[in-house]
Amino acid sequence: MNKDDLLHKYFLNELNTEEKIELETLLINDADFKAQFDFENDVQHAVKNTEKSNLKKKLLDFENEIKNQEKKNTFNWKRLAMAASVLLLIGFGGYNYYTSTPDYLFNTYYQIPDYTTAMGNNNSCETDWNLPKTAYENANYQKAIDLYNSSKTCDNYPDFVDYYLAQSYLAVDNTSQAIIHYKKLIDKNSTRYIDQARWYLGLCYLKEGQKENALDVFRELQVNPNTPNYKKPQLKKIVSTLE
Repeated sequence: MNKDDLLHKYFLNELNTEEKIELETLLINDADFKAQFDFENDVQHAVKNTEKSNLKKKLLDFENEIKNQEKKNTFNWKRLAMAASVLLLIGFGGYNYYTSTPDYLFNTYYQIPDYTTAMGNNNSCETDWNLPKTAYENANYQKAIDLYNSSKTCDNYPDFVDYYLAQSYLAVDNTSQAIIHYKKLIDKNSTRYIDQARWYLGLCYLKEGQKENALDVFRELQVNPNTPNYKKPQLKKIVSTLE
């Protein structure tokens, strides 16, 4: 695949498995491609993580970098063209485009919840859940995962275990395991956590670049919430953005 097309698909979260391997190989073996990737990545973060008022300063930094390269006779015309294209994109709605990408939406709406009073189904596990609770509250999410998993001594453990396991997995970027535990709560029709499980499952799909799956989950939550008006403003905005 053309290298520019490969980069374009990467930042749209559209790479398949073979293309991901190709990109990773180029990043290791092709210094020019790596420089181009880093530059484009900087631009993406500039667009996503700064206010419009700060974006100009970030682009000026790029301009100064290019000027310094020119003085050193290492001027890269491709990078200048990319910077110019970014400016054009911003001028013609590029900002709106980037703010509709799955990665941007995930970063905008994701926030790990605080630990609240544990409520769930009756359980016959004679387990003290305070240790994983403390680890979670201290943002030691990997320890919380280990403790929750080692404390599940029976099948009938309470629903909050799956919920905080899912949150902990998502916090350490283990999205696939987070999805498994959110789906468990949904399949069990957990009265306490089903709305939260659907919300965060949708965010997981965004993180994985699966826009259609995310949209399906958010629509279901929007139409059929267990708690009336659960995240109603956020759902309206995120669904309209994805459609």
